[in-house]
Amino acid sequence: MHLTMEQELTGIIEAKIRVPPERGTMVRRTTILDDLTTTDASIVIVQAPAGFGKSTVLEQWAHGGGRRFAWVSLDPSEDDATLFWRHVYAALRVALPNFGSALFAEMSRPRPDLVGVVIPGILNELAQVDEPLVLVLDDYHRISAVEVAETVQLLVRHLPRGATLAIGARSRPRLDLARSRSRGRVHDIGASDLSLTLDESTIVLQTQNPDRTDEEVRWIHETTEGWPAGVYLFGLLERADTSVRTTTDIRDYLMTEVLATQSPDDLRFMRETSILSRLEAGACDFITGTGSARERLQRLAGSNLLILPLDPAGAEFRYHHLLQSELQSLLDQDQSVEAVASLHRRAAEWTVRQGDISEAVHHAVRAGDTEGAVALVSEHWYGYIMTGRVQSAYRWLSEFSQKEVTEHPPLLLAGAMIAAFAGYASEAKDFAARAERIAYVGEGLAGAATYESSVAFMRSAIAADGPVRALADAQRALEIEPIDSPYRPMIAAMTGTFIYSTALNDAEAYPLLLEGSKAATGPPEAAAYAVANLALLHAWRNDRDPALGYAEQAMQMIDEANVGGLVVYGLPFAIAALLHSPQGGSAERQDMMSGAERAERTASNAAPFDSMVLRTTMAEAYLAMGEPGLARAVAERALSNLAAMREGGLVAGRLDAVIRRINAADPDPRGHTEPVRSLLSPREVQILSLLTTEETLAGIGRRLFVSRNTVKTHTSRIYRKLGVSDRRQAVAEARRLNLI
Repeated sequence: MHLTMEQELTGIIEAKIRVPPERGTMVRRTTILDDLTTTDASIVIVQAPAGFGKSTVLEQWAHGGGRRFAWVSLDPSEDDATLFWRHVYAALRVALPNFGSALFAEMSRPRPDLVGVVIPGILNELAQVDEPLVLVLDDYHRISAVEVAETVQLLVRHLPRGATLAIGARSRPRLDLARSRSRGRVHDIGASDLSLTLDESTIVLQTQNPDRTDEEVRWIHETTEGWPAGVYLFGLLERADTSVRTTTDIRDYLMTEVLATQSPDDLRFMRETSILSRLEAGACDFITGTGSARERLQRLAGSNLLILPLDPAGAEFRYHHLLQSELQSLLDQDQSVEAVASLHRRAAEWTVRQGDISEAVHHAVRAGDTEGAVALVSEHWYGYIMTGRVQSAYRWLSEFSQKEVTEHPPLLLAGAMIAAFAGYASEAKDFAARAERIAYVGEGLAGAATYESSVAFMRSAIAADGPVRALADAQRALEIEPIDSPYRPMIAAMTGTFIYSTALNDAEAYPLLLEGSKAATGPPEAAAYAVANLALLHAWRNDRDPALGYAEQAMQMIDEANVGGLVVYGLPFAIAALLHSPQGGSAERQDMMSGAERAERTASNAAPFDSMVLRTTMAEAYLAMGEPGLARAVAERALSNLAAMREGGLVAGRLDAVIRRINAADPDPRGHTEPVRSLLSPREVQILSLLTTEETLAGIGRRLFVSRNTVKTHTSRIYRKLGVSDRRQAVAEARRLNLI
């Protein structure tokens, strides 16, 4: 079967990117629809509590003709900026099959450049559409990620004429719409607008039961205050209990009475399948042990219950949130803990088969199968990260209690790596520290030889303390992991990288980098990392031709593995720009730098060493391109990475050197960056000068009227900032940098 582009994007659920079928049993909201048809607003906000028919109004608008609609039905799994925009992109391609074909490669990267490429690309494509188009984001209240809100804000700010963004939500979207409102570009629909009129309530109630009296219709309308779900559910009952008054009473009463009209077999089916976020016949049959879920779902949806179709073919449905909440409460009340756990176990098994690991982890935890859930996280975290679903992977950790995380150290390892990829520096360090403190003899990361080697690999990959400690960790992991280990190529490459980053020892570093570049046991991105660092080794040795050769090879490997945009894969682009011949043209050089710039957007103190290496190389390249201002900006960001580590190895010296060259090239001394000195406090500068003497630490303390321990603490900080490990090296480096 030929797959469309949107189907090939990892993580896309097709039922979520199609306009839901119109439900003919719903009263047509003529007044609201007339306003929507005539409005020239570019932003439509439909905001109201549950049961007010937000989705219904948007569906009726979509089926009314006159405009094309792209639709995304959101749930918490899209609380991940990459997945969110993949669904938006795929929905736009459903509405307009030729939309944004050039964006596909970027959308499929592990970390697509949303701000620099994806959203500008979508906006440019929207500007070319020659007919009105509406993008619907339904159930937007289920999204809380700040990155999603920030990127949607960009869409709001630059939405072209002819395009409309419609948001359905229970709560006010976290968007700044003040400017758009002041320009009359926002059309608001609230609970008061969505409440049914008496005439609309009459249509609903008498369509469902023609024998309703006008008096009963009026009582129901006034009691519910036109709340659409309340009116609708009352319509399913033969007689209404006129004793209920409050909204809570009405909701509880209606759900109890409506569900009481179902057969015991149907009610059991509905209770048991309420644990699912989407109702698909195969999943329902597997979980309930029945064999007729498709027919049952279609019958129940057609009986006017709050079961909503998600696709025109009637293959997928979902329970309305009100009904699902009630069914889950009944399930917990009527079934034993073990019976509910058994349902979740079957749901976990099904979702694993379907490749939906997020749902599988959720159900495994709810089933009490912590070991199974941990195994899923350990096995799949890397695959999710490399397919752009880092936030989804990070959310898995919230399924576990802190006690469960501590009792299952592989979760700490995965947590540290996921947090580092996500750019969460403090969280990555916390997970890493907790993993290291635990004495554990069980398994580590999936496929690793031991827990000890997993911890060493994790610490060297993050390199939070700098290359000296990372080298020791990488060497320990290399000792433990066998030659056929899937981790061996990356560990070998990291070991070689840290060797030349701390001692420029080619004899030891080069064979390890070659091992990493040629091994067939690891993922292709590991080989790309090794080749990129072979390029850096030769660049540091001023071997221009082999450095360029390896850089070009690495860029090709990165393109084939589709991992561009991650910080560790920006390096060969920066090296190529640095060493590119001036005769080659500035445009070609800038094209090379664009790859580094994209990767630099993911740099952070969660991976400070890799970030500093990339930024230092970029500063050198900018300087070679005659851009001292850009060089200064990126060098200052590299300094922040250096400050986050205990030491920076030889990279700290290269950073210092490029900053001095930047300062020399800049005619305005007010813009000068103080290199390493800016990282030293006045007391550290004072102590550094005294380290040149014969005084002991205790003697220095007496001269400064502080304790020996205080001097020792300051000395350790000086070593870290200078990228050295002892007093002799500190003095030599300080003299080289003219600090003393």
